[in-house]
Parts: sequence; structure tokens; C-alpha cells
Amino acid sequence: MLEVGTKFNVEEKLWEGPEIKPLFNPNVSLGQVIIRMLSMHGPKVAQISDDFGVQTTFNEILIKTIRAAQNLLKMNIPSKSVCGFFASNSPDLSPILFASMCLGCPVSALDPTFGKSELKSIISITKPKVFFCDVNLYDLLEAVLNELNIAATIFTFTGQRRKSMPIETLFAETNTESDFLPIELNGEKETAVIAASYGICGTLEGICLSHTLILDKSTRLSSIGGGDVLLAFSSIYWLSGIANLLKATYYGATRIITTKSYSPEYLLEIIEKYKITHIFASLQQINSALKHENIESIDLSSVKSVALSSRRVPHVDYATIRKFFKNAVPYNMFGLSELGGAISVSRGFQLTLNAYGKLMNGIKVKIVDGNGNRLLVGERGRIFVKSDYYFNGYYGKSGIDAIVDKENFLKTGDVGYFDVDGYLHVLGRESDMIQYENVQIAPEEIETVLHQHSAIKSACVVGVNNLVTALIVRNANASISEEEVCTLIAGNFADSYKLRGGVFFVSELPATQSGKIIRRLAKGIAEKEFESHSNAS
Repeated sequence: MLEVGTKFNVEEKLWEGPEIKPLFNPNVSLGQVIIRMLSMHGPKVAQISDDFGVQTTFNEILIKTIRAAQNLLKMNIPSKSVCGFFASNSPDLSPILFASMCLGCPVSALDPTFGKSELKSIISITKPKVFFCDVNLYDLLEAVLNELNIAATIFTFTGQRRKSMPIETLFAETNTESDFLPIELNGEKETAVIAASYGICGTLEGICLSHTLILDKSTRLSSIGGGDVLLAFSSIYWLSGIANLLKATYYGATRIITTKSYSPEYLLEIIEKYKITHIFASLQQINSALKHENIESIDLSSVKSVALSSRRVPHVDYATIRKFFKNAVPYNMFGLSELGGAISVSRGFQLTLNAYGKLMNGIKVKIVDGNGNRLLVGERGRIFVKSDYYFNGYYGKSGIDAIVDKENFLKTGDVGYFDVDGYLHVLGRESDMIQYENVQIAPEEIETVLHQHSAIKSACVVGVNNLVTALIVRNANASISEEEVCTLIAGNFADSYKLRGGVFFVSELPATQSGKIIRRLAKGIAEKEFESHSNAS
């Protein structure tokens, strides 16, 4: 079970999660743990590539990891230098990622769906001198590196292109494989992953996550065992993609990997074909699969857990998940990139409570008002978090003083409160709050009501000129008018929550690959719609 629970210290006005010792020594590196676990699980099947039709054992990944690390050093790729990844989940990705970690090289990953502007934004921060790239993405990566005037060695998966070196060159025998040891480093101080995220500050940053932090966050799910089969469509750009890979490696489970994009049909096919036991997916992905015309004939009985990357799970969606995943426990998490993942977790029936569950192991939270005074149960304020392990700052920048208070609590940028049962309620980002006539309005409260309407597929509420404004995507063949939406909100909220900025129907909302709505882009759409309608009237 997940190590979660909330205890309220009345005197200190502090909420605390359980205190459970870490699985591994905090001073070790990811590379040391990975080599040990690969050796331990040896002949078991570590991964199955559905599209390549290749099964790989832990032993096979181990030998490739060692050879890749040794050959990188022979090629004068220095240890602890940033390694860039621009690749999908192909069979040889895991040993190359592990080799980088064994050399203490911070990993800076890019999602294979990214275009030129996204690549330039991230690469200009981390400036890797070596890249591991899918061969079909080589031309795009080369063009971006040339524009940024960055000289980098590029290795390509599944082929060779112009100046690239095929990844197979790194798997050449060295005859010293048995002598290999990962480099020694300080797990808490050295960076393992540089996660590109808008995070707390709202600007794109390279968030430096230590070996200790990644180890701690990715080992907090003890229900996974050697007989389990894991599935996540996430690339290693997403922390969920890295966590899925590491969990399987720690516990000797089998991952099903694919370079194909998500589709409802494909998700259901893989679950039934490989008897998947643990799934990580967005709520949107799960919902679309459960609405598939053949869902009633699909055997989903093997699934034990469904981890959802969603802000909130409406009652109707929870009921549908429980209907079809009869043996599974659904999970939802609230987290921060700066803390490497989840702060709190809700599971099972808790998803219907409109909250984000209870605190994870080692987490402490205080809720404060605008003057920094700590608040009590039920009182809304700014959420501050303290963790056993912190991130190592933003890449290329010094210190984290701007986002940590004098008590060493991290400023999350979110607004919320705890209820009497210790459940954390997150109302949204402080920067997303809509200030109307001295009333602070949380967009997610309104969105929760909108999402419960059968005609609404997705919705995003933003402030336009301090007026509450809704963008809505209708379900196929469904009908709902602006007047009906306004009536729905007026019937559930106080006068200040009325949709005075308007209701605008759109074909889609801007979202990440995992399905999370990109609110800043949605606000831009709403502002244009508002201006257009204002001019027309």
C-alpha cells in the first residue's frame, strides 16, 4: 500500500505525513541501486516491446548498461556531464538511461512529440553535449542544435543518420564488464534528472532532482511485485515515465513498452494481451478507453491499480472506472516537480471526496494567510510544503531562497485547505485565482461542477478582466447552450461565481501529452474569444 496518512499537530498548526524510513541508503546513487537490482532479478523478463516484438531480461539490460557506460568513457564522454534524450520507449532506451545514471550524468529528456520551439526552450537551458535520439527525430534535433550553436555528439536508436552514431556501437564488448562499478557520489547533493517544467515559478526551468529524491519518490509503492506487469505511455520526459521504469527495476516487474502513440483501442488491446496489472494514465485516456464501443467485451480483470494523472476525478468518472476495472484501486496524486512527484494521494472511494487525499511519507504542510500566519482546519490559504528531501535548485541558477521561506518550507504557489478528516483540498494555483469584487474564486471548483454534466467533455475556467469565463468542449453529438451552462453555475455557487466573462465553445483545449490542460494557453484563447465577442457587440 502507499505510505499515506495525515496527522494534525494542533499546537504547531501543522499537518504531517507518516515517518517511514527509506528503502535505500540516501547517500547511494541511482546507478548503484540499478546495477544491484538488475543483477538480483537476472533472468526475469524486464520489458516486452509490443511494436518491436522483443523480450529483454534484466541480465540483458545489465550487460548493455555496463558496456554503454564503459564505451561512453572510452569515447571521452565525461562523467557527470548532462546527457540529453529525445526518444520514445524503444527496447534500448533503458540501458542507455541507466548507463547515464551510472556515470552520474544528469538526464535532460525531451518528449518525442515536441516541436522546434519546445526543443529550443529546453536545450538552451541544459545544453547537453551528448544526445540519445530516435533516428526519425535526428534532423529536427540537428537543426535546433545548429541554431543554438551547440556542438553535441548524437547517438541514434534504430538506425543511423548523417553524423549520428548508431546506439549499437555502445554495446560493443569491453572485456572488463565484470570490473565495472558506478561512480561514487553524494546522493542528496548530486543531480540525477533535470526536469523541464513551469513548476512553482511559472517560467520554464530545469529542475534539478537528486538521486536521493528520485529514489525516495519512485520506491513508495510496495504493492508492486515480481509477477506484475506495468504500462505507461509516458516518455522519460515525464517523471511518471522514469518512475514507471525504476519501479519495475526495483521490484522485478515487467514493463510493456511501445513507441506507438496512445489510442483507446491500443490501450485496451495491450491490457488484455499482456494481462496488465498496474496502469499509469491520464483521466482523459482512461475515460476515452472506457467509452470505446467494445469495452463490454474486453477483459480488464488483471488490473490491480490505475494511477491517474488528473487534478480531480468527478463522481461519474470514478463510478465508470470502478464499473469496468472491478479488481483495481484507482489512485490520484497531487504533486510538485520540485519535489519529484506526489505530496498527497487519494485512492479508491477517496476520489469522490473532491480532495487530493492524505499526505505522503515525509511530507509536512502548513496553510498560511497573506501575512504568513498559520491557519486551522477548514481555513483556506497558501499551501507550503516541507519534505525529507528537496530538489537541488534550478539548473544554471544559484539557490532556492526565492521559493523557500525562513522555516525552510517550499512555497507551492497553490491555494487550499485541510478538512477535519485530514484530506488536502487544492483549489488551484494562486496565480490562477480570479479576483472579483474582493472575492477569490477558484476555477477548479467551477470546473468540477461543469465536468459532471453529461454534455461536457472538458472545461477550463479562467479570469478575463477579472470576470469568470468558461471554455467548454462538448461531447460528441451532445448539446448544451451558453444559457444552460450559466444556469448550472448560478444554481451551484454564489453570485460572484457567475460566468460574467462568457461561455465559449471550442473544439479542443490545449493540453500536455498526459492530458493536463495548459491553463495559460487556454486563457489566451478565452481572451481572444472575449475580445472578438465584445467587438461584435
